[in-house]
Amino acid sequence: MKEHPIVFSAPMVQAILAGRKTQTRRVIKPQPIATPTRLITFEDGQTAFSPRPTAECSRDDITFCPYGKIGDRLWVRETFQTIDETPFFHRVYYRATDTDNNIVKWQPSIHMPRALSRILLEITDVHIQRLQDISEDDIKAEGVPARGNRRDDFIELWDNINGKKVGCSWDDNPWIWVITFRKIQP
Repeated sequence: MKEHPIVFSAPMVQAILAGRKTQTRRVIKPQPIATPTRLITFEDGQTAFSPRPTAECSRDDITFCPYGKIGDRLWVRETFQTIDETPFFHRVYYRATDTDNNIVKWQPSIHMPRALSRILLEITDVHIQRLQDISEDDIKAEGVPARGNRRDDFIELWDNINGKKVGCSWDDNPWIWVITFRKIQP
């Protein structure tokens, strides 16, 4: 079992903490040129896909999931700030939940060290699909609140996060890793 960092926005951290978010989708980089023909799970549980039938490709042709395999853990990076209260104690504030404070400048989630992460997730499934193939149940598992049309809300959320990246918008319909997880802590 390995641990891998993963970044989530404040609303998605809130959804994880509330138990509403049990899936995440991440764009496969680089995007497959050909349609992936086979999802491969190795004996050690590592998940990958092949652009051609397995007999026709070498290990160099296989794309592995960078977020881990079933049983691996993801530690959540989120926007945070530390305040020195004594020379030996630092109070940690998390933007997703610590809204009653006077913090003016937050630290970006990408800079969060493992020691300050408060959320640990266990991967329970990994697969690939085209973004637009997401089901209504999967949209719910993504933690999208039921404000109106959940599908439209998911598309808006996806494009707010990924839409400016070349080839990653909803309309581009990229190949994605679908990672299902369960919360271990807190």
